[in-house]
Amino acid sequence: MLDVDASLVETHSERKQGAAPHFKRGFGFHPMFCFLDATGEALAGVLRPGNAAANSGADQLAVVAMAIAQVVLTNQPGDSVTLELRHRRHGQVENRKNLKDCGLERMPFSSFAANAAWKEMVLCAADLLAWTQTLLLTGELALAE
Repeated sequence: MLDVDASLVETHSERKQGAAPHFKRGFGFHPMFCFLDATGEALAGVLRPGNAAANSGADQLAVVAMAIAQVVLTNQPGDSVTLELRHRRHGQVENRKNLKDCGLERMPFSSFAANAAWKEMVLCAADLLAWTQTLLLTGELALAE
């Protein structure tokens, strides 16, 4: 099951291309993300202006299509249920991340395209943090947020 969700990101400059006033009387972006519901794994994200609707069907379909494109194809032997379970166990590593803490709230560029690239780097940073905690750290550090 997929979870589609939008998140408001405040900016502190009106010179950011694509930023706009939003319904909470702030100014910034309103990116939409698609997560794997069972694990919280971030599959896809789209940067949108602050005034974009959280329930936009077109945007939801676009981010779901991007998420479905992330499905892993394999030539490993086994039935689809076993292969999916094996893949999802690896996905547990991505369950612990806060995108805003990884840089989503910063949006440092005035160009919309550059900030969209920044959003992709935020997703990479969140994945690197999750993998580092899972593979290299123990105790409290492995669970720290």
